[in-house]
Amino acid sequence: MKKQYIFFSLLIAIGVIAISSFKSVNKSAPANCMMAVTYSEMAMIQFKKAYKAKTIEAAQPFIKKGMEQVQQASAYAVQCDCTQSESNALTAYGFGKKALDATELEKMKPEAKKAMDLSITAMAAAQRCDK
Repeated sequence: MKKQYIFFSLLIAIGVIAISSFKSVNKSAPANCMMAVTYSEMAMIQFKKAYKAKTIEAAQPFIKKGMEQVQQASAYAVQCDCTQSESNALTAYGFGKKALDATELEKMKPEAKKAMDLSITAMAAAQRCDK
């Protein structure tokens, strides 16, 4: 009987520890969603600067920075379990890559615009996940 009591008490203690650990992990999710929002917005700004650039050479640093930031947005979206934001951020990264690989300004601009628009969409999706 005494062994059963000790076993039962131990089981309850493990359960309490597991639940409190889960709650502390879950509290960081909204902060991660806000980081996804922030990085998506920063990426959008960089892609917008690239879109407005007058030359490919001037646009490339903005595109690279936007790609880095949208990649971070995607990583934070994963952490806060926001699949829509993650998907949009990864797609924006793909369009950023196409813009970076473009050799002509006329081919770069539409890709940078798509990356910019998808960064905005990723930002909005992360805001919805934060609620």
